[in-house]
Amino acid sequence: MLTRNDLDEAVKSGIITAAQAESLAALPAKRHETRQAQTLRDERFVFMKSFNEFFIALGIVLLGIGLTTAGSGETRFAVAMSWAFPAIVWGLAEYLTAIRRYALPSIVLAVLFTFAMVMLAGQYISLLPIHSVELDYLPSFLHGESLMVCLALLFASIAFYLRFRLPFSLLLIVGSAIPLIIMVVDRAIGLPDTGVLNIVLLAIGLIVFAAALRFDMSDRERLTRRSDCAFWLMLAAAPLIVHPVVSLISSLNLADLAANVLTLAAIAGFILIALIVDRRAFLVSSLIYVGASIISGIGAIAGEGNAPWATLVVIGGAVVLLGVGWQRARAFVMRPLPQNFISHFPVIRSP
Repeated sequence: MLTRNDLDEAVKSGIITAAQAESLAALPAKRHETRQAQTLRDERFVFMKSFNEFFIALGIVLLGIGLTTAGSGETRFAVAMSWAFPAIVWGLAEYLTAIRRYALPSIVLAVLFTFAMVMLAGQYISLLPIHSVELDYLPSFLHGESLMVCLALLFASIAFYLRFRLPFSLLLIVGSAIPLIIMVVDRAIGLPDTGVLNIVLLAIGLIVFAAALRFDMSDRERLTRRSDCAFWLMLAAAPLIVHPVVSLISSLNLADLAANVLTLAAIAGFILIALIVDRRAFLVSSLIYVGASIISGIGAIAGEGNAPWATLVVIGGAVVLLGVGWQRARAFVMRPLPQNFISHFPVIRSP
């Protein structure tokens, strides 16, 4: 790092002018001011930077539909196209994702690549005697078409993330891992009822949530790609946590009033967590359960005919108010918490 003495010496030696030295000396302060200004804004969500990205993404979708149609069937041409499909998508990603850094086209390419790998796995499965002969070279719990398709999905999403570091790929990894984990657990110990399934989903959700927090804690100002990784992981974790918890509450066979109160209390806890970690995913995932509880309550008071529209008005107004006052609400929630706890979470932004 250049010091002030280095800059003065460079001016004396005629390497740079005095004006250039002053500009270089002021650069760190300007960078710090820029970072501070960015932290005052709300969390970022980069979906596309220009309409050109949408235009390219549309072309990729049309190309994908064409390749999918060409790769369907059992002819030699279809088999060849099923191999060419992922290669073409990967080649486009090498340019559009690795070089041009397009957001929306990269998301579409990630989805298409996983789909292309599933098509390729389907072609491979059709050549195997799965229905008549056990595959001795595979573990017993991996026998079957559905598990092999899930493995293809997981492999494709992991490969895409490792090569291009696209944050959206993490959502695909979680989505492809969930059915695989459920199938393995089912074949290993069985899933006798939905309660066990909810526990499995809750465990997966907590693991994904912990991974999202790790990304967020490493970028508290949310200026790097790690923040985007945390966003997609949190988007995956929220329903995996909210749904099992609410489902477990409903399985307690409580009275309607007690069940609604307990559900709303759990959702209030999710909203509190969302404010602390500064992620709205838990709030979005909870809306359907909030709506069900409010419909039940309004229906008992004002009649079932008024419940749907009144629920939409209440939820819509509450979401708008909370969205507008999100940072104020977060500052209020974080104020009584100890500083050593707050220091692990995203910075508190100005309203």
